[in-house]
Amino acid sequence: MTATFTSLSLEMRLEPTDLKLADGAFVALVGPNGSGKTSLLHAMAGIAGDATARTIDGEPVPQGQPARRARLIGLMPANRALAWPIPVRDLLSLSPVPVDPERVASLVKRLELTDLIDRPANALSTGERARVFLARTLASRPRLLLLDEPLANLDPYWALSIVDLLREEARGGTMIVTAMHDFALARRFDRMLLMHEGRLALDGPSSETMRKERFANIFRLAPEGEGWRPA
Repeated sequence: MTATFTSLSLEMRLEPTDLKLADGAFVALVGPNGSGKTSLLHAMAGIAGDATARTIDGEPVPQGQPARRARLIGLMPANRALAWPIPVRDLLSLSPVPVDPERVASLVKRLELTDLIDRPANALSTGERARVFLARTLASRPRLLLLDEPLANLDPYWALSIVDLLREEARGGTMIVTAMHDFALARRFDRMLLMHEGRLALDGPSSETMRKERFANIFRLAPEGEGWRPA
């Protein structure tokens, strides 16, 4: 089964973009700041912009119908701000669809949230909130996960652990698109989308894409040993 997005666009910020994702797609979305990564995720989620067609497993993604959309698409925004003191336990249960308590319990254990479960979510560190928001996004088992900088503000252990968790979800058939800046972590993804000035500049296997001259030029970098330097 696949997800298909045809002529995604967002006025003045995202050029018309066509994408197709297969079952288990494990995709890193990269690009300089302001290149259109968040705009693309929002257009795919249908919360902004237009599309000629947006289907998942052959089913049109509905406008409205929050419960059905939650089964098809889970979006984790980059903003970790939370104004109200809702306990983590209650935040994990907030969903337009019923969530499986065993699924939530498994995520709480995997993401080591047990000691945080009764704390107000707005009192957590940014990294702790990132783990909580990821657990909430995963809880309803959406077919497509759109994650905006889920690894930001995480220490190396948690960044690597969450990439491993996401890969396990992909192996189960979930389609995953993850916006990020860390090249070392991006190499762990099967496919890479490179955004530049509101358009999709490169699309291919991560390791091959990162070796292309255009990749380096867009980021204004030059290879240096195993890493990079400003060009």
